[in-house]
Amino acid sequence: MRAHIRNGFVMALLLAAACGTDYSKGAAPDGTAGWYGGGTTGAAGVGGTTGAASAGGTTGAAGGGEVIEGGLGGAAWLTPESIPPALVAPAGATVKARAHAVGSQIYTCTASDGADAGAPTYAWVFKAPQARLYDSTGAQFGTHGAGPSWTSDDGSVVNGMKVAGVDAPEAGAIQWLLLRITSTTGAGEFSDVTFVQRLNTAGGVAPATGCDSTTAGTDMPVGYSADYYFYTGGTGS
Repeated sequence: MRAHIRNGFVMALLLAAACGTDYSKGAAPDGTAGWYGGGTTGAAGVGGTTGAASAGGTTGAAGGGEVIEGGLGGAAWLTPESIPPALVAPAGATVKARAHAVGSQIYTCTASDGADAGAPTYAWVFKAPQARLYDSTGAQFGTHGAGPSWTSDDGSVVNGMKVAGVDAPEAGAIQWLLLRITSTTGAGEFSDVTFVQRLNTAGGVAPATGCDSTTAGTDMPVGYSADYYFYTGGTGS
């Protein structure tokens, strides 16, 4: 995953040189501040392969070579824009990673007993998520699946359970959530994660129609996207 990010960083610099883009004020290609050093008169230098901070301009602050080497984005990328009070992580928890997920929420048409004997009702019931996880450079570094679970390409896996949820501000979007991690597997990026937030959702709600006796037992994927913030530490961890 780190190799992907270093490669993405080099490509960003090549594109900047080709297009004449000025990143001297510290903005990354994706708009994240702090990836480049640089002042008002001096262009930023490139950080070393070991993650040392890049050299700033004559009046600018040093850039974040360490952030690039770190893997999942800089300070701006790791800071949620807004968090509903019910979804704030416990005291002492800090964000270590963020993933932008793109995929589907999968629902199954399910029959249940109706009010009158012999008259079943049908409804779309949530089955599982299925999504890819992307870092701040747009490189895929993992997947999201049933459990719910999050799997990093380095082999580390976490499973969680819902602690709280609030309705999304965007119509037709699934809830924003706070989840507590219940189990971890493998050593890697996710091995010390204790809480996860699902924010900035779009789409993913169950279909309003199409579930009846003719479609019972079938699955329906509904496209969605969301940002997941992974925390370490915190009370109850």
